[in-house]
Amino acid sequence: MTTADLPLIVFAACNALRIAAYFPQMLKLARHPAAAASFSHLTWALFAAANLSTAVYAGMVLGDAVLGFVNAFSALCCCTLIGLALWRCRLPVVVVRAPEPGSSAHAGRVGAAQLQRARR
Repeated sequence: MTTADLPLIVFAACNALRIAAYFPQMLKLARHPAAAASFSHLTWALFAAANLSTAVYAGMVLGDAVLGFVNAFSALCCCTLIGLALWRCRLPVVVVRAPEPGSSAHAGRVGAAQLQRARR
């Protein structure tokens, strides 16, 4: 192993972890509509632009297809996150309130049918 190999290994490991880190964020946005409220669209758009510009530079100037592909995939993941957040921002967040004590609905639990009616 040469001294140039160590930075390359660290760079490759960090990029692999970065790509793996996109997926939990995607799942969070897909499963929890309220998560989109704290999502920074501008930050992720800048990440996407930085990754895309690096992909173009790597492919056109450096001729490094692997680096270009990795950064293009990262840009795609950033755009996917932005799309999921925009989709979640358009869907209403359903809040099911507990029935008032003493009401007829209070005697039973909130069932799936009541939850479906509340979402409409």
